[in-house]
Amino acid sequence: MSWWESVVKAVQLKPRYLFGIALAGFVVALLPDSLSDHLGMTTILSVSRGYISLAAILAFCLGIVQLFPSVQEWWRTRKHRAIMLAQLDSLSKEEKLLLAYCVSRKRRTLLLVLFSTPANVAAGLSQKGLIQPAMGTQNTNAWPHTIPAFVWEEIVVRYADFMDADPAVADRYERFLFRNLDRSTSGQDRGDPWP
Repeated sequence: MSWWESVVKAVQLKPRYLFGIALAGFVVALLPDSLSDHLGMTTILSVSRGYISLAAILAFCLGIVQLFPSVQEWWRTRKHRAIMLAQLDSLSKEEKLLLAYCVSRKRRTLLLVLFSTPANVAAGLSQKGLIQPAMGTQNTNAWPHTIPAFVWEEIVVRYADFMDADPAVADRYERFLFRNLDRSTSGQDRGDPWP
């Protein structure tokens, strides 16, 4: 690895590491002579105190430069997640019940038979970014679908909102969905229509 690649890797460090390096450099450069003598650093500091200070100032400046893209990325991610969570208010009854099923079973990951009724509902949730099907080659009788952590936290809080106001209707849908999902996860889904 050339010295230039080392410099590029140092510049790409996250701000917290750069600020940590700067703080360590400032502490070492500003050590009182009595303490540096006690630590056995007197010789090193007498020769390289200026270089250590320069490196600390450079790390601090790079940390400030890297701070802006980090804040922008954090803000962009936060905004994107807020948009995705806002979609929870406009879900169909089937989508709400699929998420309610996950919460009631305390499982963030479902194994669904591809092209089954629950898998089709999960595909709609996937388009909204609320559930993520596994990538790559999987078993079509047990395809993993995972709810992202930030979505999971929100639906656990709002679990009651996912059930219909009429208890009889909610119970009928819940029994139907849970029966189909239990069948789907065991590979016995017949693709019954929604009630």
